[in-house]
Amino acid sequence: MIMFHPGLPSQYIGFIIFAAVLLVIHALAASQRPNASTFKYAFSRLITSAHIKSMISKRPLLNLFLKWLFALIFLLIIWSGLWGTPVPEKNLATTITWNLWWTLIIITVLFSGSFWCSVCPWDTLATLLVKHRFYRRSKTAFSLQMNPPKWFKSIWPACFLLTFFTWLELGYGLANSPSKTALLAMAMLIMATLFLAFYEGKVFCRTVCPVGRTLGVYSQLAPVALRPINTQICANCEGLECYHGTPTIEPCPTKLVMGKLVENTYCLSCSDCVRSCPSHNVGWHLRSLSSELVQFARPRFDESFFLVLLFAITLFHGFSMLDIWQKIKLDTISLLGELGRPIISFSLLLLVFIGLVFLTYAIFVVLSLAFCGKYDRKNFRQSLLDFSFACLPLSFAYHLAHNLSHLTKESTSWVDIFSNPLGVNEYSLTMMEKHLRFREAWFSNEVLFTLQTAILIFGFYLALKVIRYRGQRLLNTSRWSKLPMIAFVSFALAFCVWMLAQSMIMRM
Repeated sequence: MIMFHPGLPSQYIGFIIFAAVLLVIHALAASQRPNASTFKYAFSRLITSAHIKSMISKRPLLNLFLKWLFALIFLLIIWSGLWGTPVPEKNLATTITWNLWWTLIIITVLFSGSFWCSVCPWDTLATLLVKHRFYRRSKTAFSLQMNPPKWFKSIWPACFLLTFFTWLELGYGLANSPSKTALLAMAMLIMATLFLAFYEGKVFCRTVCPVGRTLGVYSQLAPVALRPINTQICANCEGLECYHGTPTIEPCPTKLVMGKLVENTYCLSCSDCVRSCPSHNVGWHLRSLSSELVQFARPRFDESFFLVLLFAITLFHGFSMLDIWQKIKLDTISLLGELGRPIISFSLLLLVFIGLVFLTYAIFVVLSLAFCGKYDRKNFRQSLLDFSFACLPLSFAYHLAHNLSHLTKESTSWVDIFSNPLGVNEYSLTMMEKHLRFREAWFSNEVLFTLQTAILIFGFYLALKVIRYRGQRLLNTSRWSKLPMIAFVSFALAFCVWMLAQSMIMRM
């Protein structure tokens, strides 16, 4: 019997619609030249003691502790996945990976940007295997330090892996298989190790890892970022220690120059630049949530493609857990006459869904240009790149709202899981136990629905802000010229709300 989680009630839907209408009216009625002012404050200004500053910059004990903690949990996941019970809700590998980790690292973006990348167990263990160290600069590394080929200088590999992992999770049943989850974890570690052993820097983290790239683009929404404290000091810097490193500190793993950094996308939050700067001019800053997304970020074609792809796949995750998806899938299987595991049917439907999202986005971009009489090939390409940022806050909002349902309604006793990670003598939950799990969730349905409502409204607000600012720069005409793109994000919000209003099939 399939277990469903109730959808968003009508009163919450009504509030989202009311708030969305007000936001659209404000976006159309507001000034044609939106305020692009930004707020930025260095945390280091709160610390007056030079001794404490030195301890923070040179001895990141918390970071080292978290690196080892997550590396040990990662190894525990592999152990329990390979040798533990095949019951997913009783095995540590599946419960941590799919219910806890994937939701919590998205939440951490709101507080720490891409901080997860700095404590990622794949990178920690790969660095230990290749460089024999994970803090100070290594002198006995096994890396060949080759220049990566052109293909690995773009994020097309991450686009492919993001799609492939979605296929594995939803089409091949990865989320419900502890052993397959463990094998995927091992595969990621092997890839991270091989890339580190062959190429200079951390090519895997910068352009290949789909988790890192997802967190990278989401961190454009983060209220914190590593930035210069005094830009003039960076402008006069000749040593570029942040880029080249020092005899004891590694260079920037993704080859960023702090004085020119305006995007969080490729920053791994490793803080090597903080420790290597001889002027102590790099630190964490508190900033406005939308400054980078709205004003500073400038995507290449592959980066823009990833933004829309991430939006499409995020929507697909939600759609594939609705009852209507089951009917569409069964009809497709019957039409193709497929027997056994419906790999072809699922693959076809996944590609069609992604293609429809891209096509819808492109159509609304064309309408925006046609609306103001500026349609040509050059403007179309630039608008396609810039307006893709409007997908990001909606993608993040729905991603978080959807995963909160999994986190709260598929929760389990973590004491029991960690005390018996292999799930010895454990059996699948009965329907009574699953209903009881709903009642013992982390918080009530009312709190969950309130959080989902607030998250979606905030994501829609940021999407409108992107359209206002970037639309003004691209189209530079009347406020009504932005109406097609406003209609696009409104349609996207309506689809997200509709999915959250449906009863969602639980995975475990």
